[in-house]
Amino acid sequence: MNYFSDLCILAANDTERCGQRFEARVTDTVGLSYIVKGEIDFTCKDGERAVLGPGTVYWTWPGLDVRLGPHGGAYWHEMWLVVTGPRTRRWLETGLLPRTTSPFQLLRLRHEFESLFRQVVNLGQPTDGDERARQVHLIEGMFLTLNEDRRLSHRQGPVETAILDLGDRIRRAPFERYRFAREAARLGVSYSRFRRLFRQIVHRPPHDWVLHWRMQAAARLLERSEGPVHELAAGLGYDNYRYFARLFRKHVGLSPRGFRRSLPPTHNISRPAPAQHAADHHA
Repeated sequence: MNYFSDLCILAANDTERCGQRFEARVTDTVGLSYIVKGEIDFTCKDGERAVLGPGTVYWTWPGLDVRLGPHGGAYWHEMWLVVTGPRTRRWLETGLLPRTTSPFQLLRLRHEFESLFRQVVNLGQPTDGDERARQVHLIEGMFLTLNEDRRLSHRQGPVETAILDLGDRIRRAPFERYRFAREAARLGVSYSRFRRLFRQIVHRPPHDWVLHWRMQAAARLLERSEGPVHELAAGLGYDNYRYFARLFRKHVGLSPRGFRRSLPPTHNISRPAPAQHAADHHA
């Protein structure tokens, strides 16, 4: 299996609590990361700062200047991969891994991409030749899925584009009041079609998407504040604490008090830096 020896897999991991800010120039590696939960601030070269959330892939290559860190001081959860070798140069030369001014992408094909990434992570750093060959195929399959996802994006119509923009606006401002029947009428579609398209594009129903991001915002507030949890809930408009706690557990996975107890003394848990070698990639 020498055919696959031109790719060195330095690290492949699933890190649930990333929190470190990072700024550097990528040296001789290619990195690929997929955000499972949370948000990050991301800037490369002279580009504008972007906030990347769940379902977003970002990638790096040699010579790229990168700055990233937790958005709003919260943790994020991502799967990440760092590789090097002659094969990575071919990826860049052929455009399989594009050099773009914005090297990130919000996926529609999330299930397919995440499934491939988890298989790569589960294989770790195999010594068996067949497993190594499979891992290389899986990695290149992820890049092919990215390209297919990009082609799907280019085929979007105005309604689909507007729904994607609305989903992003909700993510950034979840406590605004959203009237989805009115949004559907504005786009000239029935509410049932609007809801079906929203779920297809954003992967959650509209109201569930709003609640998800409200609870993510509540989690960030819990990390930054020390006041009573019921007062924080009331400040967000939830006078019924039990209802708030049920929503929080559904969308975050822990009760509000359990989430606060799970936080370590410091909120700066290291995340592997995408520009360095494997020795520098351990939290």
